[in-house]
Amino acid sequence: MAIPLTAFAAGAVVALLIGVFGKVHDPSLDGTTTLGFDTVIDMKVVVSTVIGVLAVLQVIGALWIYGKLGIRAPSWQGRAHRISGTIALVLSVFVATTACGPWAWRAGRWRTARRYRRERSSTASSAAPLSVPRW
Repeated sequence: MAIPLTAFAAGAVVALLIGVFGKVHDPSLDGTTTLGFDTVIDMKVVVSTVIGVLAVLQVIGALWIYGKLGIRAPSWQGRAHRISGTIALVLSVFVATTACGPWAWRAGRWRTARRYRRERSSTASSAAPLSVPRW
């Protein structure tokens, strides 16, 4: 019972910290890392593709470890599975921070998807299906 409560408490602390960060900071891409790519979008596309490949490898590795592929897994497979999962998790942080920072909050004012759709449908820019929200 202690582990689920600890996980819940850790999640609550992270949610609280994200809320405080959103209240204090204005949304922008300033200070956002691009990991050496020209733009944030380029970084997100490449890193998300790598994360997707690693996720597929995670599934295949798990099937291999548990013997569902009919081939005995080598001794290094467990370590490779953990390392690739850790890399995927760390890379997902870069994508998540660029997604949450400028899009999710604006000076402490949260926007719900319903409110965003309502505002967007009442503007002239609603004809553009993938337009950037103007807050």
